[in-house]
Amino acid sequence: MNYTKALEYTHSLSRYGWILGLGRLKILLENLNNPQKHLKFIHVAGTNGKGTTSAFCANILTESGFKTGLYISPAVLCFTERFQIDGKFISENEYARIASKVAIITEKLSKEKIIITEFEFITAVAFCYFKENNCDYICLETGLGGQYDATNIIDPENAHINIITSISLDHISILGDTIEKITEEKAAIIKSGGKVVNYPVQKPEATAVIAQRCAECNAVLHTPSLSTLEILSSTIYGTKFMYADCEFTIKLAGEHQVYNAITAYTAMKLLNISDKMIVSGLAKTTFPARFEVFEDTLKLDRLGNCAVQGRRPPLYEDTAREDNEAMCSFRGGLIIVDCAHNFDAMQLLAKNLRNYNISPEVLILGMLEDKNYIQAAACIVPLCKNVILTNVPSERMIPPLKLAGYIEHSNVLIVPDNKEAINIARDTALKSNNENPVVLITGSLYLAGNMRRFL
Repeated sequence: MNYTKALEYTHSLSRYGWILGLGRLKILLENLNNPQKHLKFIHVAGTNGKGTTSAFCANILTESGFKTGLYISPAVLCFTERFQIDGKFISENEYARIASKVAIITEKLSKEKIIITEFEFITAVAFCYFKENNCDYICLETGLGGQYDATNIIDPENAHINIITSISLDHISILGDTIEKITEEKAAIIKSGGKVVNYPVQKPEATAVIAQRCAECNAVLHTPSLSTLEILSSTIYGTKFMYADCEFTIKLAGEHQVYNAITAYTAMKLLNISDKMIVSGLAKTTFPARFEVFEDTLKLDRLGNCAVQGRRPPLYEDTAREDNEAMCSFRGGLIIVDCAHNFDAMQLLAKNLRNYNISPEVLILGMLEDKNYIQAAACIVPLCKNVILTNVPSERMIPPLKLAGYIEHSNVLIVPDNKEAINIARDTALKSNNENPVVLITGSLYLAGNMRRFL
């Protein structure tokens, strides 16, 4: 198959949905000579922050000289983003070649009534890719839950570190309707005799379940200490902080990203990675659609801030306050893209907006119907002057008209087409009296990924 055909085949397996159990994937991998048994994993589960934490770890390991694979789910930029080695995406030709090999076995198993789902297929491709390239470590993000997630097929001896990031209510129809039940599913990645790192501000009921799982598995639990953490400065472009007597700078905004960073730090210290390499790896990490800032050149042109062709205008000046909180003084328009998709993530986004003194002129919002969208929307809508509801490129989306029934706001517009929504939002911002308007796009990672194509 060429890449187009390989992608079509991959996505065709979505018709099987999500099926409990790892037995089918085990058979598939046995037919592929078990590539996962030749790899070392940092296995990451959680509700929010697992992609970012995985990326932090991967960059630190690459910086330390290890050939490092990164497997994330889902992608934002493009499908091949899901499979990375030292920051480079798998090539389309490589994906097509390996997918063709895995598809032959998948079809053979299908005739034997053994069904392989889309995520199982993709995970098998990832293991083959990383094995062929002799990766030293793989930062492996779970797709959904943990216990029955395809990534949990790895053996205890191959799971060098397990990381549990922030846990909240999500996928409750599948994982359970309490924090305890959801944590049980996610903590199931913890293996016998393993090393486990827990998010430093985890909910107490989640931490209790994780600790119990560690005790049952004779695993050692490590939790970053906040006693040595000091945030030095914070802007929309990143954060500088002190931790364990070291100074760090990350390019991701928000206090929660600092917590993700020190979670990664704790995991990497278990591998005896030096502080110098951790500092460098964290500093080089970027991740799309995590409070990602785009400069709106249309607005900047009107304000005369782009007179020099190709020159990036200084949009912000940090103004230090006595309480060390950094505020931003705007000189032009912005578009911020954030993949907050559940209640906890939307609370963090709202906190960022307040901390950086941002009142969005326009909010573009689209969400999935299997999320707690009523609570999530209520976090962010009151902070914005205008609201545009749009489609999410997913069959699981909540229709904008239905979502509108739960939105309490005086200025709500329904614009199903994503590109048209951006154009209307930018035009609204341009015509506003605000010299520094902000358009905020959020609600779903699928929406964020699609919107980035137009920015």
